[in-house]
Amino acid sequence: MTKEELKEKIVKVIEEKVKKGGKSKVYLKDIQRDIPGVSPRDIKNAANELVK
Repeated sequence: MTKEELKEKIVKVIEEKVKKGGKSKVYLKDIQRDIPGVSPRDIKNAANELVK
């Protein structure tokens, strides 16, 4: 999975969680559960780039 695809997937996961009316915060462990097969380090790096 490329970094751009991973960023899109992270945004999609966060939007789904917000639409459900769940928590206001989304933690890396929550994202890791929804995106299996990707290393936690890659998820963290992509999420940090989205925030910049």
